[in-house]
Amino acid sequence: MGATSAGGPKILMDSKEALLIFCDALDAAIVQLRRNLNEAVSKEAPKPQILPLPVTEQVASKFPEDLRQLLGFEEKEEWMVIRPKQFLGSDNFSQVATIVHALGGEYVSAAKLSHFRVPKTKETAK
Repeated sequence: MGATSAGGPKILMDSKEALLIFCDALDAAIVQLRRNLNEAVSKEAPKPQILPLPVTEQVASKFPEDLRQLLGFEEKEEWMVIRPKQFLGSDNFSQVATIVHALGGEYVSAAKLSHFRVPKTKETAK
């Protein structure tokens, strides 16, 4: 058949050599791809820098949205001052007081200047 025809064995040999050359080139390409992949995997991906929230946002985030709307937050040197924007009523006052106390804060009774305050910690002062 093809191998017994006049040009058959030469064509078959050329094809075999070409196939061997191709396989060698393919092996070299695979080796290079593996190296590139190993380099890419071994490089540590840069970690995103997580910036701390500003102190006012850190404290405000502890309050549910409905309460947060009723409060003003002000950063002082050692304290976060939380002032009601309007009369809170007993239920809202109780909820705010509970959260403030959980944060280590307190209520300061001073007539119209009454407010809650939360101490700034090392974590929140950054």
